[in-house]
Amino acid sequence: MRDRLAAATVQMLVANLFMQTVMTKNIPVTKDEVIELAWADEVSFDAIKRQTGLAEADVIKLMRRSLKPSSFRLWRARVSGRKSKHDKAVKTGITPSAVQ
Repeated sequence: MRDRLAAATVQMLVANLFMQTVMTKNIPVTKDEVIELAWADEVSFDAIKRQTGLAEADVIKLMRRSLKPSSFRLWRARVSGRKSKHDKAVKTGITPSAVQ
């Protein structure tokens, strides 16, 4: 019982944090839409920021809080070092570690 209550509290806090971030930017987007964009290989973090107003760090925080730990690790391994997730790297041929 205590574990379920703690899990429900964490979920509520995550939802509130997400809504605060999105609502302060006046962006009509759901958490599920951001997660879908983040999983898509062809959508860069820069495109997500243009569409939702959420920076790469915000997307990473959202993914960390919304996904199971193993799913988050899988996603991070998938997007780390990928040129397609960084518009500047794609346009200039710079490696993602140099884009900061």
